[in-house]
Amino acid sequence: MCPQLGRSTYKRLVPRKHRRVIAISAGNSLTCAVTTAEAVRCWGDNSAGQLGASPAFTSGPPPDGRLGVPYTRTFVATAVPSVTGYAASGPVPSGLTRDQANGVLSGTPTTPGTFAFDVTSTNEVNAESVHYAIHCCNCIRRSLVGIH
Repeated sequence: MCPQLGRSTYKRLVPRKHRRVIAISAGNSLTCAVTTAEAVRCWGDNSAGQLGASPAFTSGPPPDGRLGVPYTRTFVATAVPSVTGYAASGPVPSGLTRDQANGVLSGTPTTPGTFAFDVTSTNEVNAESVHYAIHCCNCIRRSLVGIH
């Protein structure tokens, strides 16, 4: 007979302030728990995707920017379970701000140069990071109108 961790044993072993799991189920290679916030958390073998998939970026590299011209780039990643957030590390051009919850980089560049940074997407399974660089220049587009 295998010993089991029953509800009464759980209450004696885990202090009240740490009791955040209300149900747990274990299988051969994976365990899931239901938390007091009614979220499901699973861990164990993910060799066949049982726990879900890590985020994968579906947006390509960001375009370069021009000084004084409004700039917006949304970084997109897909995952199962869904992406829960984005984070960026490293310098971005002055004048641009990061919306880390939605993966958006926007604003109006004010400083020329090349800015390299990482964007990380997370979900309940894992995190995925990609490295990008944006070049911002003080480029002037010249019109050929009127030139003979």
